[in-house]
Amino acid sequence: MVATISVPILPMLAMVMRGSSKGVAADFSCTMREMAAHAPRVLVADDEEPIRRLLLHALRRQGFDMCEARDGQEAIEQLDAGSFDALVLDLMMPRVDGFGVVNHLIETNPAMVEKTVVITAFPRTAVNERLHHLCCVLSKPFEMAELIAKVDECTKR
Repeated sequence: MVATISVPILPMLAMVMRGSSKGVAADFSCTMREMAAHAPRVLVADDEEPIRRLLLHALRRQGFDMCEARDGQEAIEQLDAGSFDALVLDLMMPRVDGFGVVNHLIETNPAMVEKTVVITAFPRTAVNERLHHLCCVLSKPFEMAELIAKVDECTKR
């Protein structure tokens, strides 16, 4: 059985070309760890496990290095402990909601706010009034292709 892996092409090409002064690929082998080291790191914070799992799976298939949080408190702990290229954030979660996570980021890591995709059932205008400078707000239900495109856009900011 052959496994296919979807990864961003430029980091993979750079790994393939390393060590070659003539532009000819010198090393065609690369490990999953090397590929993951170059993949944008994304945190998904959603308390609904089926939605969280679906998001993790869809984004991982696009080559993102994925982490997860079951609620806002876990998201804050992971954001404080590590570095992420984007955050996918539900607003309605136990312990600390998405608004609390964004407020924490405003105080501790304002650049991350601009790399945050909020997914919510709240009306978009209500969210936009309370949360400024987000990468984007997607209303549930949303198209997975749109979410993937927005996360990719956030990782490049």
